[in-house]
Amino acid sequence: MKLLQPITALIATAIIAFSTLANWHSSLTLQDTKTLQLDADSIQKIKIDVGSGSLSITGSDTNIIKVVAQIYQKEAHDNYQLSLTNENAYAMLTSKNKGFNESTRIDLALQLPSRFSVNIQDGSGPITLTNVKSANINDGSGSIDISFIDGDVNISDGSGEITVESIQGSLTINDGSGSITAKSIQGFVTIDDGSGSIDVKNVKQEVSISDGSGSINVDQAKSFTLVDDGSGSVNIKNIAEKVNMNGNNTF
Repeated sequence: MKLLQPITALIATAIIAFSTLANWHSSLTLQDTKTLQLDADSIQKIKIDVGSGSLSITGSDTNIIKVVAQIYQKEAHDNYQLSLTNENAYAMLTSKNKGFNESTRIDLALQLPSRFSVNIQDGSGPITLTNVKSANINDGSGSIDISFIDGDVNISDGSGEITVESIQGSLTINDGSGSITAKSIQGFVTIDDGSGSIDVKNVKQEVSISDGSGSINVDQAKSFTLVDDGSGSVNIKNIAEKVNMNGNNTF
């Protein structure tokens, strides 16, 4: 019973913070739309450092990086940072609010070469990413939706729903809270989760999960390891080889 008190307080704090953020976002209106473009012939990767706002990234058969930025503010001002530069080894996209009293939210839509490795440092807002070489994401809050990645995907997330599908490499997720869905992963799946349901299906290699609370469902994998589980049901089926439940091997 004592454990429930801090958890309940944490949830209440998160709800209040989300409500405050939602109210702040709803008070902003679209003030400007800007387009940034960069030749990507000699570049193989992009680093993205963004604050508040949605982020949509699509890879395609192109040699151009194109960014469409929608700028939301209470009143129009230029006290924010928005830039796309060539840093020799990589492209750098930065989008940040400079002052709390002149708040800005910038929604970004990117088109870039599908050969790109993508590294994202994100404050808050939903992320959608599809059809790139690999992805490394460090996210504060907001949903994450990833699909059709040729290599590995690594996600470190504070809160928000995570959906990952059709990954040719391995998937690693370190998550605070929010549901996780992973489907059609060719490599290994490693998940360390605080709270929220976990659903994993059709993994060619091992699935390894450490979970605080929430249900776990795994269907189709080479092997399965439950490293640690606080609370919630665990349902597994169609495991080809070894199953290890909290250190106890079953076959």
